[in-house]
Amino acid sequence: RALSTFKGACGQTPFPSQRGTNMMKVCTSCGIEKPEEDFHWHYKNKGIRRHACKTCRSNVEKERQRKPENQSSRKAYMLQKNYGITQEEYDAQLVRQNYGCAICGSRATKKKLAVDHCHATGKVRNLLCGPCNTGLGQFKDNPELLEKAAEYLREHGRT
Repeated sequence: RALSTFKGACGQTPFPSQRGTNMMKVCTSCGIEKPEEDFHWHYKNKGIRRHACKTCRSNVEKERQRKPENQSSRKAYMLQKNYGITQEEYDAQLVRQNYGCAICGSRATKKKLAVDHCHATGKVRNLLCGPCNTGLGQFKDNPELLEKAAEYLREHGRT
């Protein structure tokens, strides 16, 4: 096909060569000549740039992440990496908690429950909804502060 109708993964059409500078490189994905800075460094050899430009690599990666089979494997990988638990262990905990937050009991809907863990030891505690998990973090996981906050609310009530 003609270059004028060709569109790369970045959605752009190639433009005429700018050979006057030595800092240009042609993307193997979109065929557009771009400044060398538009290409990531190669992960193995830091002296060379990757073949596809940053825009094309980003678009390809976004498309890859949209596929359901990649989403589930990514979530499983992140559970293992961040908390040391498998997807099966997460699912079993979800069943034990009757699919709800361990504090307020709200049900997990579109958004999964967060894995609550001790930041000092890394030990997984339970699954919490976003607001409860964030609330604990705001109180620095300190039971005394939470008790003071509860006493404050009892004393001043709802106004």
